Amino acid sequence: MMMRARGFSLVELLIIVILLGLLSVVLLVPLKKLTSSARTSTIQGTNSTIRSAVALSILKYAAAGNPNANKIEASSKAILVNPGSGIPIGAYPGIGTALNFPSSSQSNGLVVDYTHPHAVSFQLSRDANNHCQVIYNGITGITTITTTDC
Repeated sequence: MMMRARGFSLVELLIIVILLGLLSVVLLVPLKKLTSSARTSTIQGTNSTIRSAVALSILKYAAAGNPNANKIEASSKAILVNPGSGIPIGAYPGIGTALNFPSSSQSNGLVVDYTHPHAVSFQLSRDANNHCQVIYNGITGITTITTTDC
């Protein structure tokens, strides 16, 4: 007796494709939420790092005891600061050096824009719409975070 080779019918294949499609949709929705949460956490962590660097610079400036100085030494690097306050200026020799960032505008997944000293932006490298960023004011040392639609 001869046996016939039997494969899957078209209906069975369509059911499998539909089930795989539904499974992928169910798995991708939580993954997108996790990605958004990770991006928001990165921005919040960057904000905390900037605030810590500013506080440390102000303390080193006060410890030096020269209210007219425009720079402080930290780890054999000169950090440019605002005279009278010790707040790092909004440029690479200021806040960029205080954060120990490389001189390039891209570091650790962040794009840093030093164009405006009153509003230095630290933005996620894959965020072209400025939805996930920290803005540093080089005069006041205040940071503002944006995490809308991260």
